[in-house]
Amino acid sequence: MFDLIAAFDLRILHAVIATRTENLLAFFKLVTFVASPAAVILGLGAISCFLAIRKRLRLAIALCSGLAATEAAMLALKHLIRRDRPDIALRAIVEDGFSMPSGHATSAAFFFGVLAYLLVRGPVLRKWQKVVAVLVALAAVIAVDFSRMYLGVHYLSDVIAGNVVGFLGLFATIAVIERFRNEKTVT
Repeated sequence: MFDLIAAFDLRILHAVIATRTENLLAFFKLVTFVASPAAVILGLGAISCFLAIRKRLRLAIALCSGLAATEAAMLALKHLIRRDRPDIALRAIVEDGFSMPSGHATSAAFFFGVLAYLLVRGPVLRKWQKVVAVLVALAAVIAVDFSRMYLGVHYLSDVIAGNVVGFLGLFATIAVIERFRNEKTVT
């Protein structure tokens, strides 16, 4: 079974890499930078500071705790699975460490999911704008996933696994926030 997945992953990766151009390489390097774990931590930190200033400290803490737990789960899985990255000859950038699950895909699913959640739960947007916010967040996650394959540093199954970890962390965090909200401890 794993050989079948690995063969499929390699076939998809070769097909994606075959479409490389200099302009798209530059674009996907930018996409991968924007969704790097460091950028996501900074972004969520800025959102948390804004929330804390608005006297929503418990929400800020819940989001930061959720990201920390999600990133810890991703790192633990990387070290349990220990999958090697694609061959160095296929890579357009230098990356170290294990391949599955993708840290960028995990971070993107969690972070863009948080943005969509905050916009959907907020009172400012109309219903159609909330739908657009969710669709834009999903498009951002897919762009990050594709960027990791386009740059030759992950297989399709790596980014799918990263998305699963990121979205599970997101849903668990939202469940905690909603429970607190229902108990009136998070506003």
